[in-house]
Amino acid sequence: MSIGFYVRGRFGEAGREGRVPDFARLVERMEAWIKVQSKTVLWDSWREEAGDGSQSLFVRLHPAGEAMQLTAGESGLLHASCSTSAVGPGYHAWLCDTLHALAREMDIQWMEADPADGTGDETGYFFTGDFHDTQEHFQNWARELAEVVSEQEDINSCSISLPTEIAFVQNRGAVTPLGPRDETWLAEVASGRRSGEDLFPWWEQGVTAAFYLRRALVLMWTRIPWRPSRDDLEQRFMVEAADSLEQAFWLDPGLPFPWREWIELLDLLERKSDLREHLEMMAKLSPPGDPIGYRRGMLARRVRRWSLLLPGSFSESIEEGDYEEGELTMAFSDGDRTVWATFASYAESATGKPAPLHALLPLPPGVEEVLNQEQGEVLVEHENMVWRVSGDRMMRACSAWRDGEEDGKPIRYLRIHAAVEGDTLTCTLVISKPGQQEWADQFFVNIDVAALEPNQDGGGEEEGGKE
Repeated sequence: MSIGFYVRGRFGEAGREGRVPDFARLVERMEAWIKVQSKTVLWDSWREEAGDGSQSLFVRLHPAGEAMQLTAGESGLLHASCSTSAVGPGYHAWLCDTLHALAREMDIQWMEADPADGTGDETGYFFTGDFHDTQEHFQNWARELAEVVSEQEDINSCSISLPTEIAFVQNRGAVTPLGPRDETWLAEVASGRRSGEDLFPWWEQGVTAAFYLRRALVLMWTRIPWRPSRDDLEQRFMVEAADSLEQAFWLDPGLPFPWREWIELLDLLERKSDLREHLEMMAKLSPPGDPIGYRRGMLARRVRRWSLLLPGSFSESIEEGDYEEGELTMAFSDGDRTVWATFASYAESATGKPAPLHALLPLPPGVEEVLNQEQGEVLVEHENMVWRVSGDRMMRACSAWRDGEEDGKPIRYLRIHAAVEGDTLTCTLVISKPGQQEWADQFFVNIDVAALEPNQDGGGEEEGGKE
């Protein structure tokens, strides 16, 4: 359930003469040109080469959006595609206009839509340039989406246009890139009494004050941890948000700015601003309310088969391995507390089937006895360890506290082993303060098998190794 486009084009003279272009060179030229053409909105870009020799360029022009993919290969065609529903009609139109400008620059002839091959544009904008119709298409999409979400038993567990790898834990409504949307909002959009345009970070055509404000709000709601930055990526999120707020203000100071959070952001950046006095005055005049920022609370981080409940202020990094396959080790930390997590998959050598649960983490006899006597989830202490077995008996885990030393200082750490059929999770939680032990114990209790909650459209990718 998404909006987007998939179009194909032929490379000018080389295509007409049947010659195979130098695709690597073409993709390099496309990236350089787009970086200049869209420098005011460019978020990131990267290139990849497939095993068949095809070259792909990925360009993302908004932090809430998926990247547009342009692929050139042996067919002699350029394929361009992107899902734009997470960001809005402004993003859709900008990408399409960029492709037409690219065609003029590099002598590309775009082909007509072919439903049989799945090519085309759901909104029609790529072929008609009618932006009003495109906005109406997005409004209809929002209306249908609101109807679906309204029918969910718990709308607080629903994420709209956000990556499935992270579920923000809150109770103010369905989670969107621009903040929670409650039952009243959903009902009004579903019935047509409200347009739903405030679901989209890029509603208007072109780069406007509203574009900059909503780009800042996306970062403030979903990316900024609301503490001093711990790495370059977090610093970039904060700087981009602060810069976008200021750009929006000078274009239209009458917009509804998040005055208090703007001040907080400047303080985190230790940045001076000529607007400081005005911001403080407007903050005093603003009505009270919950602060912006999902990462002020907890989030469920989904990695492979597992879901880990973590503070939203934690940063993360891949320490070893590959995210998609093989053994993977990640670190999650806020400086005071650290979780080292290793994810691994196992299969039976003879059959290739996932390794059985009892082979990956056998239960001691004492725990087996309790399990045979009780129903539902079991949490039992046995020989200085805490054992946990899920109610459906599909997951089991154990934990044990240990004392150690780091840089000459005493520390405590919790070792956790968990397993489901075919997969294991090994965690080490390192704490430096006595009051953090309760948090670590709760982390263990909340380890779960990743279940994809109702998440509409999927939204933009999390920042990966492309920065």
